[in-house]
Amino acid sequence: MKSGHGPNRRDLLTGLVSASFFHQNQISAQDGRTELAKPEGRLQVQRHLPPLPDREGFAGMFAGVVDGKLVAAGGANFPLAYPWQGGRKVWYDQIFIIDSPAAKTWAKCDLRMPRPAGYGLSFSFENRMFFVGGETGPSAIESMVEPVCLKTVISFGFENGKLASRPEPPIPEPLKDSCGVLIGNRFFLVGGLTSPSATMASNRLYLLDLNDRPTGWRRGPDLPAAGRFQSIAGTDGRDLFIYSGIVPSAGEDGAQIRTKPYLREVWRYSPGSNPLEEQWKRLVDMPREAAAAPSPAIRSPQGGLVILSGAAAADHSKPQQGHEGWTSDALIHEPAADRWHVVRTTFETGQAVVTAPTVHWSGIDIAVSGEIAPGRRTPRLTSIEFGN
Repeated sequence: MKSGHGPNRRDLLTGLVSASFFHQNQISAQDGRTELAKPEGRLQVQRHLPPLPDREGFAGMFAGVVDGKLVAAGGANFPLAYPWQGGRKVWYDQIFIIDSPAAKTWAKCDLRMPRPAGYGLSFSFENRMFFVGGETGPSAIESMVEPVCLKTVISFGFENGKLASRPEPPIPEPLKDSCGVLIGNRFFLVGGLTSPSATMASNRLYLLDLNDRPTGWRRGPDLPAAGRFQSIAGTDGRDLFIYSGIVPSAGEDGAQIRTKPYLREVWRYSPGSNPLEEQWKRLVDMPREAAAAPSPAIRSPQGGLVILSGAAAADHSKPQQGHEGWTSDALIHEPAADRWHVVRTTFETGQAVVTAPTVHWSGIDIAVSGEIAPGRRTPRLTSIEFGN
């Protein structure tokens, strides 16, 4: 068992930030006017869970729940120096497990992922955890490996008391920075990049029926808009929602650039009885850009979908050194009414995360590790709880 570098006493005393919905703004779906929102409860952001046993933390981890235990794996960071110091990005294959929210430390699993990887998708289904696609790159051992995207899908479960993996049907093409969410027994995947330097992103929808895995992934109707990556997926338990994202293009030298501004689009896909034949519908735009926010969006008890922080194009235009981090606001989408709420100052300055998976575990919604500014990660977990 290895312990992590935990928060200091000040973190423990001030890490709880409560944002009353009395102080949020409502964005009208009809005309975009800003109005005082009706209070619906409280959104609490906490740091009371043990941090991962790593000094830096990771962006783009995989995470899920197996046998009631929280599992986090993979991801990437800059272990020796930050990018502006000439640091090299490293991918990881290690797996961490924590037994319960009351546990004091994480355990480092003997089992490792098949290869170092991050920036894929993960979800839990029937006591197994699934890792979908992503990207592999240089590790601490193999420093000369070029980053490439993956179409591998693997699942994990406990066998004779030990975590074990097995291969699952691969996605039809390699993809990183996609978004996806489980609805019932079906996992939906949208968008992403087929290579790290791609100048076009996918707008394709893929579906895996977990009760019919031998059939493999099937392709649904394409999103009727530009391909995108680092979008956020969400569900109200029935429909699929896709939020924000980045559209890549080619610069003058042919290299990948990010089209500015980032997207504020919202799309809904209603699977219905035939999940491959339904159509997309565009909904009211988001109040702001929120690319790479923790995904999937967190579902509140009132039925809203909560998007924590997120990046705007202006954030990535600032110098990396001394970057103050991402917005401290949270966005709440009410799918039934198609309207938005903005919850101000949800996070302490510099503590909001992007490129992090969200997991529902023991009644708590958690964003696992993630990036707090360009090139900088955090080993801490962000837990979200709803109260009256």
